[in-house]
Amino acid sequence: MASDEQQPHVFLAPEQQAQPPQPQPQPLERKRKAGRRRDEVWLQTTVHPDKTVVCNRCNAVIHRYGTTKVERVRAHFERKCLQSKKARLGNGSADGAASPAAAVGGDAKASRPGYGNKNTVFKRRFAQWMYATGQSFDVVENELLLNALKVLRSDVELPTKHELENELLDMEFAASQSKVGKALNGKPCCLTVESSVDAAGNAVTCYGARCEGTSYFLESRPNESQESGGELAVDEVEAVLAKHKKGVFDGVVTPTTSMLSKSTRERIQKKHPQCVFYHGCVCDALGLLVSDVSSVLPWLEKVRLSVAELAKVFYGNHKLQSQLRNNQESGHYAVTEF
Repeated sequence: MASDEQQPHVFLAPEQQAQPPQPQPQPLERKRKAGRRRDEVWLQTTVHPDKTVVCNRCNAVIHRYGTTKVERVRAHFERKCLQSKKARLGNGSADGAASPAAAVGGDAKASRPGYGNKNTVFKRRFAQWMYATGQSFDVVENELLLNALKVLRSDVELPTKHELENELLDMEFAASQSKVGKALNGKPCCLTVESSVDAAGNAVTCYGARCEGTSYFLESRPNESQESGGELAVDEVEAVLAKHKKGVFDGVVTPTTSMLSKSTRERIQKKHPQCVFYHGCVCDALGLLVSDVSSVLPWLEKVRLSVAELAKVFYGNHKLQSQLRNNQESGHYAVTEF
């Protein structure tokens, strides 16, 4: 019967018999190189082939020494970078995992002001406004201003007069010089020289640069070595050119020819052969025009000479010029230039 029939046996070859599962080979783990682990601060920077280190947040050049001087990079994020958003270096992310910014400082530096401190950014922005508008530092002691700002944020703090006169001033000056250096880097420009009087009535010489239709302020120096004739010392001009050597200065512009003597111009051209000297302003041009016109009319020549004698009293005396300018601003006298 069919039920009594035996089922045929199936024989498997030895190679076809079931084999126990072979263990999968484990991938070889890459051994960590010996030495110190790379600091997490470098995640916030870009290192270019020429070893220039640039901040990924504010695009400022930190230094030009490659992946060295990590403390300088830390200092940039802690005290200079304005675009950071973290409140402190030691803060972690919301899920408890430490962010790259938190790994920068560690617990040891959590008490130091973080590069994302919004109040620090506010102080720097406020200082920029005060420096740019010429506001008195006494404004920061005005309680009405502070109370108005506290309506928007109760924990707001204004910079102190000491901060405005010291660290904030140094930081903003360094930041502005860095921006000017980038703008003038490798570009042809002209050095502009002007004489002015500060709030205290002291004479100062202001140096600027004119590049691609834009004017930049470089620095100002007191006129301690300047004679009454207005001639500048060659060492002062060379010091300014050497300090701002990133720009290619093709010319020097002065209000009058008397500011730079012939020997000074020759000495400057030895180090800067491409440099051309320009002089003259509206006042100087008007003076030459008046001299030409008055030479035709004798009575007008007498008037011109008498006015020139009066102008000599003010020319070179910067304190008298400051007093006269204050009277002009108050409306007591007509505007006069010397």
